[in-house]
Amino acid sequence: MGKFNFFTMGLFVIIAYMTTFLVKRAEQYVLYKHGVKKYAAQGKCLYMCAYLVLIFFCVIHNVDMYLVSVSGCFSMAGFKKVIEEKVTYKKSYYCISICISNMENMSNYCLEDEINQVHTVIGNYLRAYGGRHNVYHIHSSEYIIMVDKESEANNLFVSFRKNLPKTLRINDKNISMYYKFYIAGNSEAEYTLSEFMRIILSMKKITMTDSLDREIVVYSGNIRERIEKELENIRTIMAMIESDECELECMPIYDIKEKDVNELEINPVVRVGDRTLSIEEVWEVSREIGCSRDTNIMFLKKILQFSSEEKLFERGIKHVRINMASFHVISESICEEYMSYINEYNINPDNIVFELFINEDIPEDVLAKGISYLRKRGLHVCWDQFGTNACNLKNLMEMPFDCVKINNMVVSMYCNEKSTQLIYIIRMFRERGWIVCLDGVRYPDGFEMVKKMDVDYIQGRELMKFVPEDKIREFLLKKGGILGDI
Repeated sequence: MGKFNFFTMGLFVIIAYMTTFLVKRAEQYVLYKHGVKKYAAQGKCLYMCAYLVLIFFCVIHNVDMYLVSVSGCFSMAGFKKVIEEKVTYKKSYYCISICISNMENMSNYCLEDEINQVHTVIGNYLRAYGGRHNVYHIHSSEYIIMVDKESEANNLFVSFRKNLPKTLRINDKNISMYYKFYIAGNSEAEYTLSEFMRIILSMKKITMTDSLDREIVVYSGNIRERIEKELENIRTIMAMIESDECELECMPIYDIKEKDVNELEINPVVRVGDRTLSIEEVWEVSREIGCSRDTNIMFLKKILQFSSEEKLFERGIKHVRINMASFHVISESICEEYMSYINEYNINPDNIVFELFINEDIPEDVLAKGISYLRKRGLHVCWDQFGTNACNLKNLMEMPFDCVKINNMVVSMYCNEKSTQLIYIIRMFRERGWIVCLDGVRYPDGFEMVKKMDVDYIQGRELMKFVPEDKIREFLLKKGGILGDI
């Protein structure tokens, strides 16, 4: 709470009580002595003023809660408060951001105290040259100043480019400083708080990774169009969560040994205008806006409900495959929640396969624990899209998966170039006793090449197309002969 601690709060309470007592006694005296209403009104006015002064005093002394101590600038919380007010009253505003582009590298050779000194100096510079405008320290490497007009933001850019130090001398170290700037505006508050914060995040990413190495990036033209698409994605996903509705489609998976379709990969369909987002895009957006859990739970429940209502397992489907990212299984509590929904729809866990797309940012021990928990509860867990992303093969091979799906690029390489790599990969997984599925198999050439391999399942858009949920009954009636006599 900063300077506004519990002792101070107690003191304010005592002052408030004494003020109330004295004002009330004065009011009683005035009424008794004079019996004139206007004096009573004056007494009440004095009473209200005392309280207003007290409240103002409290707020002033509590300003520390919106300050970043090392820089002396206002925090992200303060920044959001101001934007909320602007949006409420439909006021236009523009933000100029100052990004310290080498802050991450700086942390490799500077002590924490030295980095704090850097922020102190930069904070002082920005407040000095920012004039009457407040400075917000919203991230370890990012400062923002809010102004009313775009021209003011441009003028500040010129001033900062000229005056911000290129080198700082701290603890006998010469620390080079590199800056990048961007300007983003919210004219007449056309964006909500969450949308504008997304713009800020996107602008920072563009600014810090800009291959053209421009000093300043402005929210306009192609950049605005690109971020608007991101916002459209967000709005679509948020609306989908709010309505608790989504479309589904089913990818048939062919069992080579049984010569039949007895597995389905069921995915949500998220359409944005004339575009369809991939499941990976939906995960990424959901995670960035903080609704990853809600999105994932909704998808899971819809797939389980669909499987139950369409009686898929009574119609000959052995397994339903459900896509998940590895960050969706990082705790026992969330895994237990999955199990509660599976039980709610009276589905045997043995009929469910979670296909995990591996994210490098999840610690391997955490991932292994989540997989083990699901396996113990009777579910199957598949390493999805092997060959797609760079990952530690040795460590992942030690994970308690029971199935693996090999990515279509690896399969295509084998089919087109007669590469022996695929054969060795399959053998490696077979030695671990894993079920193997090949993705991206084409019909008929690709099928003829892989059907003699030691694999269990194959799938591919050219082999069998996705089936919309309203056509699944029709498909299941003829699934036995879907590929003819092959």
